[in-house]
Amino acid sequence: MISVIVGVGPGMGMSLARRFASEGPVALVVRDAASGSAYVDELAAAGHVASAYLADIGDEASLRAAFGEIRGTLGDPDLVVFNASVGAPGTPEAVATSDLREAFEVGTL
Repeated sequence: MISVIVGVGPGMGMSLARRFASEGPVALVVRDAASGSAYVDELAAAGHVASAYLADIGDEASLRAAFGEIRGTLGDPDLVVFNASVGAPGTPEAVATSDLREAFEVGTL
């Protein structure tokens, strides 16, 4: 099974990656190359096959390019987990409408 985890960080994203890596190759969609490399190394040290792909999930072209690379390298994924989110900083009263709109667009659209 080929799995793709979109939005991999040290918490939930890597937990998901560890879980699905036992089922087959895992593609990690990350924002930072250095972090992605460290996550791949961690999974490889545990005997799993993983690769990292750079993308900004708020940028459709970037995300499409990453999925093109994933398909070209691994084939069509059997599972895609969308774990990415954008937080709206501050107290509820202080959050700007533009921050909420961005969080909605990234997490929903």
